[in-house]
Amino acid sequence: MADLDRKELPGHQARSQPGVSAWIAVSVGVALVGAGVLLGLYLAGKVPRVGKPRAAPVLVLPFAVVVALLGLSLLASEVARRLRAARARRLGLAGVGQPWLADHRWDPRGAQDDTFRRALRNLAGALLIGLFLVPFNWLAFGPGGELPAMGRVFFGLVTGLFDVLVVGLFGYGLYLLARRATYGSSFLRFQSFPFLMGRPMAANLRLGRRVPGDRPLVATLRCVEESWENRGSESASTVCYQLYADSRAIAPPFARTGEGWEASLGFKLPELPIGTRLAARPPRYWELEVRSEGPGVDYAATFLVPVYEQPSTRA
Repeated sequence: MADLDRKELPGHQARSQPGVSAWIAVSVGVALVGAGVLLGLYLAGKVPRVGKPRAAPVLVLPFAVVVALLGLSLLASEVARRLRAARARRLGLAGVGQPWLADHRWDPRGAQDDTFRRALRNLAGALLIGLFLVPFNWLAFGPGGELPAMGRVFFGLVTGLFDVLVVGLFGYGLYLLARRATYGSSFLRFQSFPFLMGRPMAANLRLGRRVPGDRPLVATLRCVEESWENRGSESASTVCYQLYADSRAIAPPFARTGEGWEASLGFKLPELPIGTRLAARPPRYWELEVRSEGPGVDYAATFLVPVYEQPSTRA
């Protein structure tokens, strides 16, 4: 039974972040890169020092590296956004009535599961946050900190919470790598491209070198719409909402192929105006999640799928 209720998806990994104007992104990016470089030069003795800093340069240097990397990432994101916008305009003019050409760099053959990408994203996040926290950990727990006793306790609690976040990100990244090592890479082969609202969606799921035992797989096709919202006193954040979902059970045995195990699946897409808009800010998109839970490392894979409205009805 399809779920047509709009509901929030807590913990869903968003594909976008709240946008800022181009000049703010560039200004902040340049400022962060400059601050990181100046701090590095200061620690290297190339910039005159004021006083005698107690912190060892080797502890503060990671902070300077992270600040510079954050600035570079902002600048790179702005350049990539402009390139995507230019490509969308160019392909949009060339492919009137075919919005999927300009919306995303689709592979018409199919989609790779995102387990490895998510693993790298979690490990990179743990590394960057961990480097950022090095000087704060030194102040809170190091022998040379100059904070008073109560201040050190409070500072240590706050820093410790972020340390736990780093451990969690790192642990989850390792778990995703273990999942990839256990089951291999999964691939969703499209039987047609793109999939249009109101029509059947058919695909073949290649499971890789190992199947998750004799447990059935549960495939869930959902439409996700992201929203940039201010909640309370917090700054804007990305909130994911499910607009539509439909599930199917895929029971074993699965067909053996030269590249792994394969299963067929199909859905009837609804006639609703909720087609993919990955180029929009914030975006809307369709995902296929395949999962099988059990003892040990669970099998799970998520695929981005090209579900679009009928060209004749798209505004």
